Amino acid sequence: MLLNTEDRIPRDKPPKSASCTSNANWDKIWRLQPFDGTLSQFREFGGGKMIPTQIEAGNFFGTADYFPFYKVHVEQFDWIDIPVID
Repeated sequence: MLLNTEDRIPRDKPPKSASCTSNANWDKIWRLQPFDGTLSQFREFGGGKMIPTQIEAGNFFGTADYFPFYKVHVEQFDWIDIPVID
């Protein structure tokens, strides 16, 4: 996962929604369906840059059918320099 280190995720606005094609639904049919999640427990990792250390996401976010199958807990984060290629 690449992060833009110049931007911070605003705490006062929810993340934007996304959709994905998946068959993770009751009908087992491939279709476009909502995918979203939550970012929380922001921590500073070097130089005042904040990232979420708890990430949870899944299909049908915000509905009774929501199933968070993507769960991340960040304990350590090391920034690396990636050279820019012109």
